[in-house]
Amino acid sequence: PEAGARLARLGRLFSGRIVRVGIGLRGYDTWWASVMAFRLLRGGPVPDAALLDRLARSPRGWAEVLEEIRAALPGPPVACWRFEACVNRPQRVLARLTGEPAPAAMLPAGHGRNAAPCAARLAAHLADRGAPVLPPGLAAPAGYRWRPFSQGQAEALAARYEADLARLLGDRMAGLDCT
Repeated sequence: PEAGARLARLGRLFSGRIVRVGIGLRGYDTWWASVMAFRLLRGGPVPDAALLDRLARSPRGWAEVLEEIRAALPGPPVACWRFEACVNRPQRVLARLTGEPAPAAMLPAGHGRNAAPCAARLAAHLADRGAPVLPPGLAAPAGYRWRPFSQGQAEALAARYEADLARLLGDRMAGLDCT
């Protein structure tokens, strides 16, 4: 929400010195699961069925976010890429965005930062908070990602993501290839 307004404030801070904007477009189901997982760790409520359904049916997607980015920062080009292809390759992303080699001090490839907590960690956190019932998907073994959406919801979100990517990366966006 309000991506454009937030970026417009950043744009004013940089006084027109932004030469390129980059954004990794993540699958909607994993994006929302990650957002909700971090929110749970910060004391937020457990998402209910109505919220999950509303998110699964929301018409707002990456195309709308990119429109807001372009309106907020009309000068620089916007590069986007499939998040899943580049998530563990920060050096490649930075080098492609800047045209310069990434600093040696950057994290090595394959080292994730700010990864969402696994389902078992979330379950333990909620149990420590005294949650009477764990939400669906948190009974997964350690290391498994929390998947709060039903199979049908996840499939709908994945289909919309693929359709959005095909349109955005194919029609008007210069995508980064992180392979």
